[in-house]
Parts: sequence; C-alpha cells; structure tokens
Amino acid sequence: MGAGDRPRAAADAHRLRQGRCRAFVRSCRRGGRIVGMIETILADDHLWIENVCVAPDAQDRGIGRLLLERAEQQAIEAGRLELRLLTNGAFETNVSLYRRHGYVVDREEPFMSGVTVYMSKRLTG
Repeated sequence: MGAGDRPRAAADAHRLRQGRCRAFVRSCRRGGRIVGMIETILADDHLWIENVCVAPDAQDRGIGRLLLERAEQQAIEAGRLELRLLTNGAFETNVSLYRRHGYVVDREEPFMSGVTVYMSKRLTG
C-alpha cells in the first residue's frame, strides 16, 4: 500500500463513524501498478467483503493477506466485529487462504454446477 493511502484511510474511517459511507474499494500498488484490490460494504452488523483479487504475477507475496488485514481494520474502525464473504467452492486456494486467516465456513449451497461457500470471521474489539 502506498504511503498516500493513510490520509484517505483516516478520512474514510471518519466517514464510516459518521455513517456517511458504506462501500469502499482499496488497492495495493507495486511499482506504480495495481496488483491487488478489495471491495467492502458496510452492513448494519458486519463488514461484507464483496471482492478480493490479486494479479496472477503478484500472488503468493502476501498481498491477499494485506488486503484482508485492511478489511479487518476497517471493520474495527466502523464498530463491526464480524467480516463475511462468499466464494466459489471450486477455488480451493481461496477457501484455504480465508481459513488460514481465521475465517470459518458457515454454510455451503449448491449454485448452478458448483458450490457457493459462505465464510465469516469474528474479531475481538
């Protein structure tokens, strides 16, 4: 994350506390290009992770972990102690990544010819 993200992050935290902003997109840049991003939505009782992606040539370098940590920080700043997301069960590496970072499977539902995996993580304030 670039150093320029800090003032924006502080301003976003303020907007979150004031209830004026509900959706965010954060990016991670390396060498001037975006190599990862996370999209989150503030719900009444949790922070929803809508999307996480890391460029194929930037994977296995901790960027996904960094983005998830950013979401956790955002949730805590907003007074939410739970994060939720869903992923395609066919993407076993995604499910493994989330599990390694403390997410648990809440349920699995059939979807078309696959399975949607719903996951969550409780935070301590």
